[in-house]
Amino acid sequence: MLHLLAERVEHAQRGTSGGVVIAWVIGLAVLAVLGRFVTHSLDRSRIANSAQQQGWELIDCRWKLLGPGWFGNSRERIYSIAYRDGQGQTRSAFAKTSALAGVYLTQDQVQG
Repeated sequence: MLHLLAERVEHAQRGTSGGVVIAWVIGLAVLAVLGRFVTHSLDRSRIANSAQQQGWELIDCRWKLLGPGWFGNSRERIYSIAYRDGQGQTRSAFAKTSALAGVYLTQDQVQG
């Protein structure tokens, strides 16, 4: 009888550790998704503030996972943006940003 009880306890402990691992994996996945939403919000705000300081109107801002300059640079995120400059011209560019690097544009061009 004690042998069966010990076997059940051992089985329950093994099941619990598996459940804990699954809970950790799910928890980490949820944190990663929430972190991406927060990061996107902060990036978009940083880009909008930078545009406003330049006297521009931000029209569109979309995250580009594989935008120009992504290779070898995991700390900055890249966004495709459209904005109206101080002269009223609509322009498109890629904005690279991070909390420490600020915002800088690449491939900035006037839209025809």
